[in-house]
Amino acid sequence: MKKMTEAWLYAAQDDLSAANQLSSTDLMPAPLEERLDLMRSLMWDYNIAPEQCLEVLEGKREKAGHYTEATLFRKLLESFSWFTILKIIPPERILQLLTDKTIQSLRFKSLTTRYEFIRSRLQESLSASG
Repeated sequence: MKKMTEAWLYAAQDDLSAANQLSSTDLMPAPLEERLDLMRSLMWDYNIAPEQCLEVLEGKREKAGHYTEATLFRKLLESFSWFTILKIIPPERILQLLTDKTIQSLRFKSLTTRYEFIRSRLQESLSASG
């Protein structure tokens, strides 16, 4: 069951061949230094500490520069692949942040459709495992 539940994570990124090789460690955030590097690349054009960005995404801080939790998460969704986002934030936290308002604010219709699908699968997956 767990393997099947995890397979949709790759399906959301249209990488069905990788779904067969998925392990539970693929669902865990990356080590801190890798997450900080990803935040640096996301915020390359701003002088905002990557640690502050992670704290905002984790719900431990209100803002990083002018970014709120919602605006920073939207930037993440519009900039990185689904698999990269999973390296930064655990699925439970993604589900909290993936609100209707956030999904509808995405600039591209393809992302709106993708993240509506991902949110529905996350809800199913997390309610089945918890």
